[in-house]
Amino acid sequence: MKHRNGFVSNSSSSSFIIALPKKPETYEELKDMLMLKSKTVQADNKKIKVKKLLYLILEGFKKARTYTIDEAVTLYAFLVKTPCQKITWEHTYTYKQEKIMRDYMQGWEDGVIYIMEYEDLPGTPESIYLESGKLFKHIPFIKFGHKYDEAGESTI
Repeated sequence: MKHRNGFVSNSSSSSFIIALPKKPETYEELKDMLMLKSKTVQADNKKIKVKKLLYLILEGFKKARTYTIDEAVTLYAFLVKTPCQKITWEHTYTYKQEKIMRDYMQGWEDGVIYIMEYEDLPGTPESIYLESGKLFKHIPFIKFGHKYDEAGESTI
């Protein structure tokens, strides 16, 4: 998975705060946690093997650190508007935003929390599907949408 570094041309990305019951060690374990049953999914008019998506996610988890709820709130509370919807870009951190996140994340304490970012790269259906967040629909998550213009500046 390509991460944004420097100049970005007309792309979007999404950051996710993802909660899992424990750190997944295998693809099968991650597949079970995400409650995935099919072997393929559709993105950008192309079939994608779920195993390939699981590989990308698991490799990302291996490189990522896990967070406490307090750390996750501190890092991302300034973006929150409503959990699980496209988030508007706000640079003002408010108590209300923190409360929304803490209320939504209640019960996540016993699991592991990851903060991941996926970018939709034209011509790569895997990245488009991951950026949509559809694989996470059966687990607790919060999605923050970001849109960048040709100069790499946020347009949200």
